[in-house]
Amino acid sequence: MRHDVVQREPDLLGPEPIRPWNYIKMRRRAAGLTIEQAAKPFYQRPDHRACCEANLRTFEMPQVRVKDVRALDLPRAFPFDAGIYEMLRDLPQDEHPRLCVRCGWDEWTPQADREGGDTTWSGDLPGHCTRCEQDARRKGAL
Repeated sequence: MRHDVVQREPDLLGPEPIRPWNYIKMRRRAAGLTIEQAAKPFYQRPDHRACCEANLRTFEMPQVRVKDVRALDLPRAFPFDAGIYEMLRDLPQDEHPRLCVRCGWDEWTPQADREGGDTTWSGDLPGHCTRCEQDARRKGAL
């Protein structure tokens, strides 16, 4: 699995936005997967395992932006929206979609919260979805 990657200089636009590499890591972690677990759908032979895992690590490295993210087919491993990634990669920060700062959820993606309801924006924890708010409450962070 080889993909072209573009490297860019950091954007200095004020508060730290969610970057494309953050989005990949956030969605993988929200699915509860390690790099090793997320790589499994991408290799059939054990000798390809290390390469697939290394590629996923690369895609999550700061400043790495994948040119053709759709070719990665990341939804095979975890919930991931290539359109969101492309917006984070290509658009100015003030045009980025609103995402949960913890898991990368967006309001157009159906997702159940921890109590079986539909995920929406938290009323008590700004920038977070209700699923992440529920996780924070369970951990005693709220």
